[in-house]
Amino acid sequence: MYLGYNENTKRYGVLQDDLWIKNAIYKYDEFEALIDGEWVKTKLQYDESIIHSYGFYLLGHSNVILEFLTIRYIDQDNIINEQERSSNKMAKKSFKDNPALQFISTEEPTQPAAEPAPQYPMKRNPLYIETKSRRVQLMFQPSLYNKIKALATEQGKSFNDTVHSILDEHINGKEQP
Repeated sequence: MYLGYNENTKRYGVLQDDLWIKNAIYKYDEFEALIDGEWVKTKLQYDESIIHSYGFYLLGHSNVILEFLTIRYIDQDNIINEQERSSNKMAKKSFKDNPALQFISTEEPTQPAAEPAPQYPMKRNPLYIETKSRRVQLMFQPSLYNKIKALATEQGKSFNDTVHSILDEHINGKEQP
C-alpha cells in the first residue's frame, strides 16, 4: 500500500495496486510509513507553507515526499499491510454437522423426461395471429351510438369490441356465397 494524491478529494489517500482503498486520509487517521527502512507511526498534517506534496506532510517528518510512500494503514488498532491483506484467506466453512440439514430434503433421483413429440412446421392461421392494431376515428349519430353502447353493456363487452364484432359479422356474412 502506498500514498497517492486524490484529485477528487484534494487529499492524500491509500492505494493498493492502483485502486483506492481509502479515498482520503484525515489528520486523526494514524498509519505507519516506511521511512529510511523503518516503520514509523505517524499522521498526515496540512500546512500551506509547505511547497511539495500539495501542502501535506507527515507529523515529525516534514521533508518526506508523500507520493508513492509505502505505508501500513492502522484501522481500529489493527495494522493491515499489503502482505497480510494478500495472505489472509477466508476459512472454508463445513456444513456437514449443520442441524438445519435435518429439515432440508435431499434430492431424489428423477427419471429421464420423455422426449417431446416432434414438431412439424405448420402454416400459421392469420385469423389467430392478427391483432387489433389499426386505429380509426368514426363519426356516429347520437342515437346509433346510444344503441351500440346499450348493446355493449347488455353483452358485457366494450364499445370497441361490440363495433368490431358487428362489422366482422357483416363483412364475413357478405363474403360467403
